[in-house]
Amino acid sequence: MKRTFESWRTPVEQGGLWLSLLLTGGCAASTAVVTQHNDIMRTGVYGVETHLTPTTVDPHTGPGMVLRTWRPVSGNVNAQILYAPHLATPTGTHDAAFVFTENNVAYAYDLAVETAPGTTAGLIWSQPLPATAHPGLTSPLGIHSTPVLDLAHNAIYLVYGISNGLLPYNGEGDTGYIAEYHLVALDIRTGVLLRDTIIGGSVPSAIAPSPVVFKPQRQVQRGGLLLTANPFVSGERTIYVPFASRWREETHNWHGWVMGYDADTFSPRGVFCSTPDRRADSEGGGIWQGGAGPAADGGGNIFFNTGNGPGAGNDHGNSIVKLTPTLVAGAYGFTVAAFGAAADDPAHATEWANNDIDLAGGGVTVIPDSTELVGGGKTGVLYVMDRGTMAKVQSFAAFTNTYNPALRYNDWMSGPHLHGAPTYWKRSASEGILYHWGEKDTLKRFNHDRLTGLLTPAPAAVGDVTAESTLMPGGLITLSSHGPNDGILWITLPSSSPADSGRLFAYDALTLRRLWDVSVAGGVSHSNPPTVADGRVLVAETRGEFLVYGLGLGLAFHAPPYLRAPPYPALGPDPEPLLAKWRAQVPAGRAERIAAPQGHRAAFLAHGTGTLSYRAQRLAGGALAWVSAGAKGELVDISGVMPNMGRNGLGHPLAQLDGLILTGTHDAGRVQLTPVASMPALQDSDAPWTLFSAKADKPDGLWAAVTYAQRLRCQGGSPPATPPTQEAAVVEVPYEAAYAFYVAMTSVQVPPATNVNR
Repeated sequence: MKRTFESWRTPVEQGGLWLSLLLTGGCAASTAVVTQHNDIMRTGVYGVETHLTPTTVDPHTGPGMVLRTWRPVSGNVNAQILYAPHLATPTGTHDAAFVFTENNVAYAYDLAVETAPGTTAGLIWSQPLPATAHPGLTSPLGIHSTPVLDLAHNAIYLVYGISNGLLPYNGEGDTGYIAEYHLVALDIRTGVLLRDTIIGGSVPSAIAPSPVVFKPQRQVQRGGLLLTANPFVSGERTIYVPFASRWREETHNWHGWVMGYDADTFSPRGVFCSTPDRRADSEGGGIWQGGAGPAADGGGNIFFNTGNGPGAGNDHGNSIVKLTPTLVAGAYGFTVAAFGAAADDPAHATEWANNDIDLAGGGVTVIPDSTELVGGGKTGVLYVMDRGTMAKVQSFAAFTNTYNPALRYNDWMSGPHLHGAPTYWKRSASEGILYHWGEKDTLKRFNHDRLTGLLTPAPAAVGDVTAESTLMPGGLITLSSHGPNDGILWITLPSSSPADSGRLFAYDALTLRRLWDVSVAGGVSHSNPPTVADGRVLVAETRGEFLVYGLGLGLAFHAPPYLRAPPYPALGPDPEPLLAKWRAQVPAGRAERIAAPQGHRAAFLAHGTGTLSYRAQRLAGGALAWVSAGAKGELVDISGVMPNMGRNGLGHPLAQLDGLILTGTHDAGRVQLTPVASMPALQDSDAPWTLFSAKADKPDGLWAAVTYAQRLRCQGGSPPATPPTQEAAVVEVPYEAAYAFYVAMTSVQVPPATNVNR
């Protein structure tokens, strides 16, 4: 007989237990996974696992783990997979896994169906969003955050974004760019749309102009949703939705937001803005937490980290924030208490302000049966906080950049960043264990004395693998156990060897002995950990699949699934609307000179800066002229094509141009560019727009399928107006431009983009 949470949780936790009963349909022993990191405290513990134990998972003592099946979906999967066992639907009862993609499609698959891996066998339903037409808004911004299941009300709550496709480009701001974020409820049994509302709000500010208005084109929704009981009305539930900044945050004014909505009516239930009195670009106190959702306690208080921004007065950047809901004269709001991490560290005030080391890279975890919470962010420091007063109980540098220990406050890529919330396992009234795996560091176990409330700063155990130096986000952890026994850490870790891959680990939770691991060729989610459910381990891939691992008993497929579809079914927002806008800015017919041949389509975009080189060469008639010799400089990703990076690589260096060769690509390849055609730019001072053929030297990875590249929208870079006087002389002229990369059109087999009931 399975033991339930109730059999080993203490009475102090009954508020949280009551809420877990609400979320799982009133069954204390339910094995459902209904929210990000398993519960509203974000402990990451799946404490009712009876199949997966250190003995059965270790292949030396048990059957070990195998890949049991895999299923396709349309688009990258960043949200954590959710699970509802024995779900009654019009087509029967299913062990349902719910998967959500960046193409704005939600899926329900029956995990009991393991036959025909790689096909849609077992598909219960799929639902593309928006479910109804939104004229002019046809480009998906994705379902990035983890939704929440409400089993008692047969509902899934999720947030998706749509736009007109004209993504802001290199400081163009919001000109012409329209975006919306929607909160929707789907019927968990059929996928049918139940409710849909456009997210928005405003808050007062002491600084004119006032109030501060939510501008969706400047925001992105990455942190998991939170569903809690309304503390003022029995039986009502509130959904909280956090927001941070979209990419290139230094180019626009934005803020961090938390929006509250009634789960039954979608009526507003309070709006919080983290930096209402700030009007500058870059530092708006975003709430993203590496994909983690805001945490909550049994009293309805909400806790989260904020990102870059001032931490004084009404502004709460780089802070650990507590919101307590209020209801005054029928109006919902919050009282705010916050701890300023940057203010607590005056020795590094300049770095906190200037180096993008926001605390919101990581999340917070409410420690069960205590008055504390724990969390951290990009500095690798762990903070233990008193939840009542929001006073710091303890802090210490828990993680280090093992490749360069001197780096802690340098920049957003230095490490030892913490992403997501810590994992916390309560083993007794006096003993708890905290786990995390920092970027560029290793898995660590910290003992927690529940009587004193303090963590032991020296780790009690350390893992045997170091996160690769060039990748984010470190390890993302779920712990399975049977109450306080048989603990296993299930961890996904991105890998660059082979390119764009990942690894799934199983570690003994007490000793950190590695029990098992496997390579995941399709890459693993950057934003959320694996899901453990009823003896299965579900892994979200970044290339349009999810994987189901389990014990090697009965039906099993031992080979990991390699990429079976072309690598560009949908990398992100379609570049074509933006390319069409740029082509329309030049005289009719001119842009056709550099069009890619028929049968090729634009797949992704980059922004290039640096210099264009020209060499003096003697023409056939004997005169000297400046002839293009290639480019030098950096290409920055503006589409989101690197599945192992934050925001899929938006704003991250994509490659270096050296002459006509792309080097330093994120998959360690080289791409040869060969000029094919060109056209004059609008201004004489701007370099010509150019079409190149492209050939990569690696048979896989991001660049393998790229066939053509365009350099367009050039600013500067024109050769000197004065002819050269010396043969072989070289000049370099500063420039910037957009680059579009093309692939051959290929049909891709994915589940249908319509609602399906089977």
